[in-house]
Amino acid sequence: MMSPLKALLNVSLHENFNLKRLLGSSASKSKKTTIVIIIAILYGLTAFLVSFGYMFMELGSILYQSNALEILLMFVFFYATMLAIMFSLFRANGSLFHCKDYDIIAPMPFTSKQIVIVKLLIMMINMYLSILLMVSPIIFAYIWYATPGFLNIIYLILAFFFIPLIPVVICSFVSMQIARLASLFRRSNLVNILMMFLVFLIFMVFSFSFSFSGQTNMFLGQVDLIESMGTIYLPMMWFAKAVHQTNLLSFGLFMITSIVPFALFILLLSKMIVKTNSMTMVTRTATNNKRVIYVQKGIYKTLITKEFRKFINVPIYALNSGIGMLMVFIAGIASLFFSDYLNDFLESMIAIGMPVELLLLIFIGFCISTVYTSAITISLEGKNFWILRSMPILPATIVRSKLIFNILLIVPITLISISFFALAFNINFLLMVIMMIVAASLATLTSVIGTIINLYLPKFDYMNETEVVKQSLAAFLALFSGFLIVAMDAFIYYGFSQLIPMEISLILIAIINVILAVGGFWWITKVTENLFIKFPV
Repeated sequence: MMSPLKALLNVSLHENFNLKRLLGSSASKSKKTTIVIIIAILYGLTAFLVSFGYMFMELGSILYQSNALEILLMFVFFYATMLAIMFSLFRANGSLFHCKDYDIIAPMPFTSKQIVIVKLLIMMINMYLSILLMVSPIIFAYIWYATPGFLNIIYLILAFFFIPLIPVVICSFVSMQIARLASLFRRSNLVNILMMFLVFLIFMVFSFSFSFSGQTNMFLGQVDLIESMGTIYLPMMWFAKAVHQTNLLSFGLFMITSIVPFALFILLLSKMIVKTNSMTMVTRTATNNKRVIYVQKGIYKTLITKEFRKFINVPIYALNSGIGMLMVFIAGIASLFFSDYLNDFLESMIAIGMPVELLLLIFIGFCISTVYTSAITISLEGKNFWILRSMPILPATIVRSKLIFNILLIVPITLISISFFALAFNINFLLMVIMMIVAASLATLTSVIGTIINLYLPKFDYMNETEVVKQSLAAFLALFSGFLIVAMDAFIYYGFSQLIPMEISLILIAIINVILAVGGFWWITKVTENLFIKFPV
């Protein structure tokens, strides 16, 4: 007979890692969708591995000549740890402390430790896949230049699985405290989001300040930072020594210091995690009695307000879709305080033919691409979509409101941040306005593309919002289609800049983005009603 732990684990694995969950429908019923996802995954992996891998192959060449390849392993540890921190902070809340299915699982014959182990294991599998994708180019660069032996590879494989354990323990504990504190307030979701953003802001400011500690070159400064961290945070040094030198003592110390805190976390905090889930299920209401006043609003204003409320009431939705704009805003403010260091770095890029304005637009474009609410907001209606569809509102109006909401999330913050950049880097007023127009055109185009994606790839049969926000095909395609548009704009700029001034090149790019957005908007208007009727709700 199957043990309760194994039974719960099998069900959880099946529910979280199957093609039906990813596509929203059976793969056998949608061969075209299966082909699309394969192409999208191959494109995404290729784009990432080529760009990120090239950077670390260059670094590996420098470190190889300096006989310091251990630093590449420290980069592996550093990026894996940073990703584990971000993953734990933003996913532990929904995966461990605010589980949508907790009210179903809790009455079943499972102990608190079994529930914690299964939930944590599911979160860890997702985390390991993300970390492996992130650090694989660094590992490849290390293997290419170091040509490690069989024992080195074994140490690397084993040690890799223990890198995230300490960050998971620390950040999960922080996330738990935030969830418990937020549960004391009536608007717990909003408080939760604000506190998580505050933690992320502190983390970004701390990392940013250290990245410029005495170095004019950002990349070399990061190398120095990682070397200094290795002397302070001993597990990083033990990891590098264990793999590079096959040092058994370092390997043992690294394993013990990772396993013990993780085991204690499961054993000692499982009851607190269960209690936290119970607390977050409580709905707090206001004690004062007020007369309900109904105020009529325009259709678009009402629908956009509804989108905003959905945004702030689903923490994983707000955190995942808001990080890009938070990064732009933080970078804009930071540029005012670190302008000297940044100018030194940017001058080195200008020397190789890369204008400051283009670098800033690439960064802004990357952040804009991470805001894809238009690609998932239809899906997030879930089982309640029939209510929206039954209202006397045109389907095109509903879709347009969702599209406009995505634009409103991006454009105001982006324009403010560009004004900060212009002030910090002495960009003239005309060029600042042109940069704003380009950014706004990119935001409009990505919003339109995201809407088209969600119309054709809705996902209503989800267990929790995380499946739609982070694990759905629509989210994946929207993210990488944004990257593709940024790459397309950069390629067009390169072609134009050989013939005409930069300002005119950027204006032409904005015009192309607007033309594509208008075409996409026309297509949305044409197909929305028919697609709404066919939605399986």
